[in-house]
Amino acid sequence: MRTKLSMIFAVALAGMTIAQAQTAVPDGLPWPRGVYLRAGSDWVGLPVNPLLPIAVGSSARWLLGFGQSDAVAEMPGPHALVQIGNTKPTFYLRGLPQANGIYLVRSEQKEDYRQVRMPVTRDFRQFTKLRAQDLVELDMRQMSGDVLSATPRTELKPGEYTIISVFEQNYRPIRASFEFGVSSR
Repeated sequence: MRTKLSMIFAVALAGMTIAQAQTAVPDGLPWPRGVYLRAGSDWVGLPVNPLLPIAVGSSARWLLGFGQSDAVAEMPGPHALVQIGNTKPTFYLRGLPQANGIYLVRSEQKEDYRQVRMPVTRDFRQFTKLRAQDLVELDMRQMSGDVLSATPRTELKPGEYTIISVFEQNYRPIRASFEFGVSSR
């Protein structure tokens, strides 16, 4: 009897710990899968685009083992549609599991487009990886079963950014890009 009570108590205590680790989902967070920001009392969804890297440079050198080339994923327009003034925003991600990999990346701004450079890997399944100098570390918190909050660990500099994740585990090479910009005040 004592063993059963100990097990029940341990299970109940573990359940309380898990419940305390999760916080309530903010009121009104939209249901479709995506990345959202709070703008006053409204929610703003970051537009999503497929992030499709295309190899540039000498692919023959890479195939022969004499060096690597980079891939570039281009995003239309010199600026993302969503521009924010907050340098340390909190994003709410619905339906994007943390296990799939979630990255905040600074993109390069060109005259009429933006781009993310990614070194090509020798792993055919992965194809590309993100450059360490472009990554911004995130503090991630589980809000509920399908909602995460993500806040940059440092203040973002003015410029263009994208949150990158895999939409579906079965299609890992196809990444989703949720784009935004930080304007200077």
